[in-house]
Amino acid sequence: MKKIVNRTHRPLRIRLSQGRTLHLNPGHEGQIATGDAERPNLLEMVERGEIAILDAGQSAEASGPVGGGSSAANTHGHHPDTSSHHRGDR
Repeated sequence: MKKIVNRTHRPLRIRLSQGRTLHLNPGHEGQIATGDAERPNLLEMVERGEIAILDAGQSAEASGPVGGGSSAANTHGHHPDTSSHHRGDR
C-alpha cells in the first residue's frame, strides 16, 4: 500500500484502476494500491505538485508543506479554541 496526500487547496477526484475513484479533501491523505501509484494520471499529478505519493510508513510532514504555502496553520483569521469552556447543559 502507498499513501497519497492532497497538496492543493481544493478537493481532488483521482481515478484508480478497476473503475475506482478516490475523493481526497485538501491536505488530507488516503491509501492506494502500490500498482495504482504507477498510473500515468497520478504521475502527472505528482509532477504538477498536486499530490504526493509516499510509502505507507512515511509521514506527510517529511515530504514538505501541504498546499505549497507557509507552514503556519490555516485559521482564516480565527484563533483556534484552546480554552476548556463547557458548552450546553450542565
